[in-house]
Amino acid sequence: MEILISMKGVDDGKYAYKNPYMNDAFSQSNGYFIAEIREPDEDKIKILQKYGIILLNKLKEKGKYSIEQTAQGFKLMRKVREEKDYTEDWDEWAAFSELLHEELEAFFNEENFS
Repeated sequence: MEILISMKGVDDGKYAYKNPYMNDAFSQSNGYFIAEIREPDEDKIKILQKYGIILLNKLKEKGKYSIEQTAQGFKLMRKVREEKDYTEDWDEWAAFSELLHEELEAFFNEENFS
């Protein structure tokens, strides 16, 4: 199982010139953080997709999170908090995502799934 943590935003048009090889997250607005959980095993993918829906219902900040099922698992997305320092918000998202990944790996590594 693997996790991809990323950020996506909408270009706010503040800069006239952009380096095509760099994606400056600070020049974007209406952004969201993404944690994509991927698994190659088809049986585990079905469980992951069901878990993603349950997780979405359990998250405290309703409306700030969304989920997208993928062919390999799911993507959990959360709006970037505009009122919070971007770096601090990113660090919190990365820690949350890594914890989620560790917990899912521990679940699947139990004897039931070996």
